[in-house]
Amino acid sequence: MMHDVASPFSLLMREMDNMMMPSLFSENGAASGRLAVDIEENDTSFVIRADVPGMKASDVKVQLSPDNVLSIDAERSSHTEEGEKGGKLWKVERTYGSYHRSFAVPDHVDVNAITADVKDGVLSLLLPKVEKAETHAVRMIPIGTADNAATE
Repeated sequence: MMHDVASPFSLLMREMDNMMMPSLFSENGAASGRLAVDIEENDTSFVIRADVPGMKASDVKVQLSPDNVLSIDAERSSHTEEGEKGGKLWKVERTYGSYHRSFAVPDHVDVNAITADVKDGVLSLLLPKVEKAETHAVRMIPIGTADNAATE
């Protein structure tokens, strides 16, 4: 009889997946959590890129508070009970729900010049640097869909 050496490890991995899955996704496929981001700094600016797959600019809200906290809120709409052309859905793995991230913006960012664009499922925020920043009230940052990304 041949013994499968990977079996105990495979069983352990499957059990770990089963234990973690309920905490990551609810049974109906909804997800709520953090957006995956990359933050880059160069000599003139900070660039934040967040994955927003399947979302339009109208699904994303970017806001800067008076205490320099930049908040990104996004919502991916739920699936319907029917597939395309009235077909029945057999499996739904793509997640939907609300996503949120907040970042403390450094004092040397020109808060009045922050820009945002969504292109190809990626939200790009450009935060230009300045010598000394001014104070401000809550500011909503419009999100464009132009072909040129905020990173130019």
